[in-house]
Parts: sequence; C-alpha cells; structure tokens
Amino acid sequence: MRVRVRIVMAMVLVLAMACGTSEDAGQDPGGADAVSDITELPNVPDVVADALPDAVPDVPALTGPVRFLHISDLHVYGDAVTPLTGPLQKAVDLLNALPGEVDFVAATGDYVDYLDDGLQPGDPSTFSATIDTLKGLRWPVRTMAGNHEYYRNSLLEPTKEKAARDAYLSAAMGHELDQVFDIRGVRFVVLNTMQGDTWASSNGLTAETSDAQLAWLRQQLAGGLPTVLLIHHPPTGESQTPTGDSLCQAIQDSPGVVKAVFAGHLHGFWKGDACGGVPYWLVANTDASKPFYFLVEVDGVTGAVTIVNEAEVPFGTVPTFTCDPATAGLAVPDAVVGTHQVIHVGHMVSNLPGLEGIEGDGLDKVPLVLRLDAWDAVTNEIQARLSQGLPEAGFIGVLDGAPCVPMVFDVAGPCASSRNVAFEMDLLPLLRAMLDVTPDPSWRARLEITGFRLEASLTATDGTPRFDKGLLHISASGLKALDDLRGILVSEYCGGRIVDCVPGATDMPACPTPADSAFFDQVPEACDVSVGTYSLRLVLGLLAAYPLDNVALIGEFTTEPRNAVAVPEAGALSDAMFSTAPGGNCEAPVVND
Repeated sequence: MRVRVRIVMAMVLVLAMACGTSEDAGQDPGGADAVSDITELPNVPDVVADALPDAVPDVPALTGPVRFLHISDLHVYGDAVTPLTGPLQKAVDLLNALPGEVDFVAATGDYVDYLDDGLQPGDPSTFSATIDTLKGLRWPVRTMAGNHEYYRNSLLEPTKEKAARDAYLSAAMGHELDQVFDIRGVRFVVLNTMQGDTWASSNGLTAETSDAQLAWLRQQLAGGLPTVLLIHHPPTGESQTPTGDSLCQAIQDSPGVVKAVFAGHLHGFWKGDACGGVPYWLVANTDASKPFYFLVEVDGVTGAVTIVNEAEVPFGTVPTFTCDPATAGLAVPDAVVGTHQVIHVGHMVSNLPGLEGIEGDGLDKVPLVLRLDAWDAVTNEIQARLSQGLPEAGFIGVLDGAPCVPMVFDVAGPCASSRNVAFEMDLLPLLRAMLDVTPDPSWRARLEITGFRLEASLTATDGTPRFDKGLLHISASGLKALDDLRGILVSEYCGGRIVDCVPGATDMPACPTPADSAFFDQVPEACDVSVGTYSLRLVLGLLAAYPLDNVALIGEFTTEPRNAVAVPEAGALSDAMFSTAPGGNCEAPVVND
C-alpha cells in the first residue's frame, strides 16, 4: 500500500506529492494493488437466486427490488496450513448481524495476497479457506477472482501457470470464472478482469478482458434487461484487446442496458461515471474496524440503482473556507506586495479511491511559492505569480522547468480569493527531487492542471503579511502524463537503449518513423526501463488503474513569508525563482484569461 501511495502521490497528486500518506496506508501487510486464457467460454445459462452454487438453503424469499451487499479485497494472509481468516470472520459476523435481508453478497476479488504455483483443483489454500469463511454468511455468495489471485509469491509476481490457475480458482469457487444470473428482472454479469492477452505486462493493475469474453458479454446485454456488472478492477477504456475492442465499447454497444458497475481493487470508496456515462462504484477493502461494504438496491422495473447505506459511506469530507470581509485582517493589502510566500499544505481530500484523505506536507519537498507583484486599490486586486522551488539545507532554490503562472487575487477586507488558472506541469523534474531518481533530460510527463485556485485570509499577526486558514483547490488530468510515459518507453526502445531489445532483430519489431506513443503496444513486454527503482510498465499499470481524466483535490494551507536572496542561506529562497531573464522560469509565463 505504501508503494502504491508513494508512486501515485508523486505521479498524479503533484501538489500533494511524495511522502504524503493515505489514511489507509499501512493497513495492508502484503502491499495493496501495486501489481486465464479462457480456453472455452460456454453460453452460461441464466440462473435464479435459489440455484446459486453457494446458496444457503433457507434464504427467505424476497419480493420487490433486488438487494445485495458488495464487499471486496478481503486479503486473507497466512498459508494453507494456517490461513489467517480471523479478520474476515469478524467482517462476516458483522454482515450477518445486519437487519433485514438481501438476495446475495457479491465479493469482487482479491481474497488472498498470493497463491503458490502448482496448485491442483481441490488443494487447500488461503483461497479455499476464504471461500469456506464466506460460506458462513447467511445469504448466497457470488464469488470472483481479482489480480492477487494470480500472483505466485510475496513479491507479487504473476503466475507462470495461467491456465492452471484459472482451473484452480474455478474449481474452488464451484463455477465458471464468468457468470450471469437474473433476479426479478435484473441481470447480473460477473466478469473476470484478469483474462486479457497483456495482463502480465500491467502486473494485473488494470482490467484486462479477451475478445471471447467481450463477445459473450454482448450476448448477455443483447436481451435489454437492466444489468449490473460485477468486476474486480475499475472500468476503463484504456485497456484494449488485440483487435482494439474494450470493455467500455462492449457496454456502449448496448446503450442504457448497463445500469451500474461495482468493483473494488483500489481499497477506497468511490463513485463516478465511466464508459459514456455509466455510474460505477468502488468499495473499500474488507476491514470490520471501519465501513467496508455497500448495501445496494436495484429496481427491475425502472432500472434505478440506489446505495441504501450511502449516508454511512465515507466518500470524504470536503473542507470549507469561511471569511468575513468585515473582520479585522491585514490593514493595508499592499503590505503583501513584494513578498514571497511559501505554501504549506496540510490535510487534503481527493476523489481518487484509496487516497480520499491524504496529508500534503510532502509538497514541502517541492513547495509552491507565490510572488506577490502588485496591488490595485481601485479594483481591489493583487497581481501575483506561482512557481515551485527546490529545497536544500533550509534554502529554497530554483527548480528548473517549474511553471510560472500569473494569478489574480480579488480582495475584500481580509478575504483573498484567486481566480481560476490552468497550466501544464512536467512531472519529471519533480520526480528527480522527490524520489531520488535521475530521469533522462529528454523525458517528460505532462500533468494538465485544468483548474487551480486559492482562497485565504490575509493576516499579519506577527507583523509579517501572510495567507492563513486557506483552501487550495486543484483539478487535473493525468492522461497526457500516461501518454508521455508510454512515449518514453517507445523512445528508449526505438533508440536502441534497452539491453537485449534491438528493434528489427529476431522477435523484435522494427520501429516506424516517427516512433511515438502509438507504438507502445508493439514494444515487447520484456523490454522495459526504470524510473528510479520502479519499472516504467509497473508505474503505467498502477496509474492506469485510477480515473485520471478528472482528478480533484481540496486542501488546507497556510503560507510562510521568506526573503529572496542571491546567495543561498537557510530560511530564504532564491531571488532567481521568478526571473524573467532568458532561460529563467518566468521568461515566458503562462497567460490565463
């Protein structure tokens, strides 16, 4: 979990970067999601609730909308002799004590940390122990595999016996890996998202499906019944089959049929839209000491999907900012002009699952800095610029390649609120600072900050003007960064700089001209480069698991005024940080409307 948080914070949450920690960090002793060929996909017949393989015989008959419980990421540790099912048993007991009835429980994968290769159907394991524990629930259980079911050791390396692993899992669960069942007018489709041809290259971090699976899925959707899709990985259009097909395309080919997707994988609660507007929900990892399940109701007539216990689900509390223009603050706003304010970020809320609550103090490794340039008493505006610095021995120096963003603050009494700005940031210089890596100077990874604004109180409690009790708002997209990272691997491969990977050699495809990120899927899986101690393919797989098209952050902040000096000294910052001279960060500042 800590590795996942560290990379994601560094690569995606650029303004909370490196060393920020998730509230969930450290709870998964085996490391959370860091990182079968289907020989036959039969037309699985529809079944009804009382015919489920794991059904409890005396489940009361229900009427009206379908209700089910959703859990995921159980992560039972230990071994076949001593499976550590105690924490899971506590969760089972808690669910059994819930009032009311449901039709079934959906447990969407990652029952274990890993499974040894060589398992034969019927062999005991932590997986079979988990299945047995789940059978203690007082309702039928719908079981399915996640990426951890396909790891073969504690290093989380993918199994080398894919077909055998498929067979073992299917036998232990008592059903096919993909299933469909109907209850009172609602269709439920269970899809194993570890079945693509390239899943090993992503280390199981993103959903992978096969052409055969997607053809089967289209058959199940063709009838038009309101359908709920149950999978382990979050839905994404990023992962494609060799023919260019994708899970999202299969869903969109039957418009309006799939009413919701439920998944896990990222160990956090999340709700959003995917695949052209289909609602999806991610559930947190199973931990009886905190909220860990959804209670879901689906109306077979209207197709409406309701999270019955939504009020109890910690999707994240968004901090708010209040400031009364009539209260005392900075008496003369122009007193802040000419100052440099280092931004210190505290608690942040993110919309990324598993990272809902994070601490932004890691940003101090590459702090944001404001330069307050001018005050207009007529319009009550402060002109400013935003950049980033590189600390060393208490001094904040110039971070080459840092953005220089003009900002305007509207001021009313002590209340200052900046207008929204957008800019682009290259993450590679930041990675050099935060993860002790030395990326090639030609590499880039562009993070699009689609919206950035600050609101705070202007104070001078100790005689020094500063911003206090503020909120920082960020929206961003990491899609360009993903494309750039793919381009890095292509450039290294086509440049002949990867050992034992010579373009055009035996079993090595030749490179087109020009060679860009579109060639990424043609680069052999054995060809990889490192970003510090991390595999680039691993980083890509990890990031692609997150909904990066719309990242949102809100965080508390204060500022620390610092003097700008030419010669480094502790407690100061470089006067060249906002230089407009040729080669300076502000030579050609970003222009915003």
